[in-house]
Amino acid sequence: MLKRVITKVKGVQNTYLKYRKTDIDPNGFLLEAGQGKNINGNMFAIARELCTNPAWKKFKVYWVVTEDTLQSAKDRFSFYSYNVEFVVRLSDEYAKLLATCKYLLTDNSFPPFFIKRNNQIYLNTWHGTPLKTLGKSDIKNAKSLANIQKNYLMADYALFPNLLTRNVFMKDYMLESLYRGNILMCDYPRNSVFLDLDFQEELRQKLGLMDKQLIAYMPTWRGSDRTADAIVQKKILEKYFEGTLNLKETILKYTAERKLFPCFFGSALNNIGIDDFIKGIDDFTVYKNYDNDKKCRIFKILH
Repeated sequence: MLKRVITKVKGVQNTYLKYRKTDIDPNGFLLEAGQGKNINGNMFAIARELCTNPAWKKFKVYWVVTEDTLQSAKDRFSFYSYNVEFVVRLSDEYAKLLATCKYLLTDNSFPPFFIKRNNQIYLNTWHGTPLKTLGKSDIKNAKSLANIQKNYLMADYALFPNLLTRNVFMKDYMLESLYRGNILMCDYPRNSVFLDLDFQEELRQKLGLMDKQLIAYMPTWRGSDRTADAIVQKKILEKYFEGTLNLKETILKYTAERKLFPCFFGSALNNIGIDDFIKGIDDFTVYKNYDNDKKCRIFKILH
């Protein structure tokens, strides 16, 4: 199995090197979300702009998929009537487009054999604010560090939605003294949909949701953990919406396991929200019972 994979990658790499010697297509856009595994996020928002704004009508948009996501991608783009051409990642056609499209966009990283050509324009947006650890701060998952660092060093534009994301990438991928591209500090393209009231109305009508309240569930990774039981999470949400969930018991359980983080808002200086915050600490703290030999008394000394 491993031998077949290595042989395939070498073949795609050779195809890529061959097409690097050919002309660049000045109207070609290659968009890749989650290394072909995703059909959403910043890349989908940019695809929407390219497919709906007449200013981009002369450009050809290629959307990267895997063999597993090809049909789902076809269904989603058909639903929105967006005209793109699909290409399977690590195929010969993919290698050709990676070598010849003028505009290369991703929210992750292109393969290790990719080397941007001088006349290509490369934008990397990444795919979220890193509440999880990355790069050298996440040693057990560090196998991708070198290629992501290499991708950013080649990027003409690196988009960051906030200073936290920028600082994490500069530090954890060791780009601080190396990156020579342009840093774009701006909101994520994917968030534009929340401000498009006409599109919201159109989508509600298309899905038959005019009289429904819509709630977006958008979980993310935290720390170094990369495991999650999506089935359990969905069952909890279903019980919540059905009104059968023991809310306090669930909050206590997942707060104690550091999987849920209650948030409180207010101002200590203006005495706003203090009572709710204190009550929340009392309600959502699980107190442990320790043996006598593990107990101690704590004194607060004022001076």
